[in-house]
Amino acid sequence: MRPSDEWFNEMQRRILESLNESKREVLRDEFGMIADYRSDNLPLEIESDFLDYVLEFERQFENAKSILVRERIGDPPILPIEEIPVEELQQAIDSLLDLMEANGIFVDFLGEAQVIDVYRYLTGELLDEEIDDINIPGARMCFTFASPEYNAEMWTEQFVMGVLRRDNYFVHPGSIPMQFYNPVGIPITEAEFHRAIVEIWSVLPPIKAYSVEMLAVQVKGSEARTEAIIKWTSENDQSEHKVTSTFLLHPSPYLEDGWEVVQTSFLDDLRNDQNVISAE
Repeated sequence: MRPSDEWFNEMQRRILESLNESKREVLRDEFGMIADYRSDNLPLEIESDFLDYVLEFERQFENAKSILVRERIGDPPILPIEEIPVEELQQAIDSLLDLMEANGIFVDFLGEAQVIDVYRYLTGELLDEEIDDINIPGARMCFTFASPEYNAEMWTEQFVMGVLRRDNYFVHPGSIPMQFYNPVGIPITEAEFHRAIVEIWSVLPPIKAYSVEMLAVQVKGSEARTEAIIKWTSENDQSEHKVTSTFLLHPSPYLEDGWEVVQTSFLDDLRNDQNVISAE
């Protein structure tokens, strides 16, 4: 009597389940796996492929040496930016990105970067980044390039969020001296700048929601200036508020590509907001 299809399917399921468990044992015993990579909703065949991928990654990673990105992509000849006509610069960037992607290296670009800055980043920084020499079909290594304007905008929004949400990070004294300024440009200490934030917290009602609309971003060397419309809703009476504020940012001594707000009209704008004044 020939076994039923159900019987064959059940035997196949048990065999595959046993094989998957064996792969987990190898990951636990040889590579110190803690998570089981197990899901009741995941078909056993897909789970098997995933465990194979993890095993192959761990085996290669264990013995992987460090290489440069330029080595991974075959060490192509790179022309100095001065030798590339401006109208051909975008094509040079596209060709280099295509070569990287063919070798599993991808770059995410945040903000509107100038082609000159992108080429300098790719050829002057990224190609000399060290990576693990791991080659697994379908694997991707991702890098991120953010334009200075994008970073300045992001750190402005972080500052606004920190003030409105009463984040103590923004009044925590730093270990590296920085110069701060009051709204009219007179130098003040970091402690005085932080004190102004704390004073605003004493009169600012709890915030339910807020938004930041960037009006202008300008970066010149080690200085960035931003202007934004900040809107928020008071949690107490649902009243809506809006101010237009300016910010001066200097490079952060703590974070690469980070910025610190060292001068702003935002604190005075909050204080001068009629609804905030009435809350006092």
